[in-house]
Amino acid sequence: MFTTNHLFKLKLLVSTLALLIILASPQGRVLAQEPWPPFWFDLIPEYAAGKMTYKVNLYSRVEWPLANLTITIPLPEGTRFLEGNAPAGINVSSDRQSVTFSTAVYDRYIENAFFTVQVTDPTLTVFTTQAQVNWQGDHPGGYLTEVVSYDTTRPVLNWKPVPNPRLELGMQATLADGVITYALYPRAVGRPRMWDLKITVPLPEGTAFVSAEAAPPFTASFDGQEASFFILELARQTEVEPLLFKVSVTNPTRPAITTRAQASWKNSSRDAGLVIPAQEELISGDLVVQLNSPQQAVADARGDVPLPDYDLTSVAFQANGATFDIVFNTAGAIGPVGQPLQYTLFIDRDCYGETGEQVKFRGAEYRVRYNHETGRASVVAWNMEQHDWLWNQATQLDSQVDRQSVLISVPVQLLGASAQFCWLAQASNRTDEFNLTLPRDWLPNGEHWQLTRQEIAALTRF
Repeated sequence: MFTTNHLFKLKLLVSTLALLIILASPQGRVLAQEPWPPFWFDLIPEYAAGKMTYKVNLYSRVEWPLANLTITIPLPEGTRFLEGNAPAGINVSSDRQSVTFSTAVYDRYIENAFFTVQVTDPTLTVFTTQAQVNWQGDHPGGYLTEVVSYDTTRPVLNWKPVPNPRLELGMQATLADGVITYALYPRAVGRPRMWDLKITVPLPEGTAFVSAEAAPPFTASFDGQEASFFILELARQTEVEPLLFKVSVTNPTRPAITTRAQASWKNSSRDAGLVIPAQEELISGDLVVQLNSPQQAVADARGDVPLPDYDLTSVAFQANGATFDIVFNTAGAIGPVGQPLQYTLFIDRDCYGETGEQVKFRGAEYRVRYNHETGRASVVAWNMEQHDWLWNQATQLDSQVDRQSVLISVPVQLLGASAQFCWLAQASNRTDEFNLTLPRDWLPNGEHWQLTRQEIAALTRF
C-alpha cells in the first residue's frame, strides 16, 4: 500500500537528487559561498484539545529574491488537515498528505503563517514532520530542514528559538608567550543595512592592555576598561580584516582568563521597528583561555539552544605534550555521567567540501566525539570508498569532564606535523524528557573555522 510515509520519502529522494545536481552546477557553487541556507526557518508546533498547530516563519538572509518559493510540510501520521493561513501574497494549499506554502517572488520574510491539523488516531502521542523548502531563480536550490517532533505526553519546554543574528561575530583568542591576542571577525549577513556598528571587549581581569588595532574603515580605541571598534556602515557579506585586541597576562597563577565581546548596531530598513528591531545588540559567550599551555579558543553565543548543559560558549585547542587537546566549554553544569549529551568536533583535513562526510557543506574526514552517556571519547575516520565512518576502527581517547567543560585528548600523529584543517563543533542533548527534539548547538553557525599550519605548529611545538 502506498502510504503518506512512502510519498514523503519519495519527495525527499527527488528533492535531495535535485539539490545535488544544483550544487554540482556553477550556480550551486556560487550559492554555497552565500549564507546557507539563504534564510532562517522556524517550524514551531503547539498542541491543545486534540489539535496540532504549526507556526511557520521564514526570514531571508540574502539580497537576491527566491523565485517560486515553496515550503512543503508533510502532515504528521495520525492527523488530518483542518485549516491554514498566511500573510497576503502567500498561498496555502493541502493535498491531504502535506501542506504547501508558496509565493511567486519572495525577498523579505514570511511571518505568522500557520496550519492546524486534527489528531485522528488517539493512540498516537508523538507527531513528527520535516519541511522541504525549494526555490528557483538565478540561484535555485532546495533545503531539507531539521526534523520537528512533538510528544504530547512530555512537559512543555518554555523556550522559543531565536533567529540567527543579522551579525555574525566570530571571536578567537590565541595565547603565546604570556600575551593573549583576541581577533574579532564581524560579518553582516542580514537584509537591512547595518549602521553605527560598535564592538567592545572588556579588559579581562588579570591582564594589562597592550594594543587595539583595526584596519580602515574600522577605528579602534581603548578607554582604560575596554577596547572599542567602530564603523559607520558594515556592508553585507563583506570580509574585513580581523579586529585585534592584545593583552598581557599579569597574574600567571590564575587558572584561566575570561572575557566576552558585545556588539550593537542600527538597522536601516522599511521593516525596522516593525518586523525587525531598529537597534540590536549581540553578546558572545564567555571566551575562556587556560594559562597552562599555548592555546587557541573560539567563542559562541549563549542561549542559542534551550539547556545550558550543552550550550557551547567556546571551543579551545591546546598543546599537551604528545596530545592535541580539544576543550568544549558550556554555559551550565554538565552533570554526572549518564546524561544523553554529546560533544563532537568534525575535522576537515583538506578544507574541501566534496571529500569526507557532508557536514554543513564541509567534508569531514575525522569525527572526534565525547559521549557523556557512556563517559567515553573516540575518534573515527571517514572511508571514501564505502562512504561511511570506519566504526570498527574507532580509537578510544582520553577525556576529562569538569563542571562546565569537556576535554578530549587527540594524539598529535593524527593531525600530522605540517597539517592544517577546518573544523566544526557540535553539542547535542538527546533527552526525550520534553515534547520537542532539542536543537543541536553548532560552532560556528556560519562559516567554518580553520587552524593553519603555523597555528598548529605553535600550539603543538613541532
